[in-house]
Amino acid sequence: MAQSEYVAHDGEISSALSQILVNEQVTRIFLFLRTQKTPVGVREIKRGVDFTSVGSTHWHIQKLLEKGAIEKLQGSKYRIHQKYAEIRQVPLKVVMNHYIIGNKFVPSVFFLIFLIGNTLISEGVIILLGLWNFGLILAILSLVLVMVLSIRFYRQITRGKDS
Repeated sequence: MAQSEYVAHDGEISSALSQILVNEQVTRIFLFLRTQKTPVGVREIKRGVDFTSVGSTHWHIQKLLEKGAIEKLQGSKYRIHQKYAEIRQVPLKVVMNHYIIGNKFVPSVFFLIFLIGNTLISEGVIILLGLWNFGLILAILSLVLVMVLSIRFYRQITRGKDS
């Protein structure tokens, strides 16, 4: 009787990967290694993901090694494990900021939608009713708030900083 190898489906692999990538720094290292054509060392990874210390980089690499997402090669070089190299879709958990309005938690996305809607309504007030001063002040205020919140969100997802 021949032994058969277990071949994981993409769904199972992506589910396992979503458990591995719960830490943002680990995710950054994983994504960096996916872009590399050849295996890279700890210092190259540190520079590539813009970490401050080699020790911190090594600790996060160890987390990926423990989970089997990357492989350690000769010369302390690392690369993505073959089963994760081709995957294109990963279900990640999304963490949303919330604002407290009164005694309710309001997701920041809903707040942005409200502000954009408010901008559209104020433009309608300007056009239909001719209340230029009121409409312009409301529209500009809403757009400034949308811009500030969008910049904060962009910084958070690109640099991993929560301001």
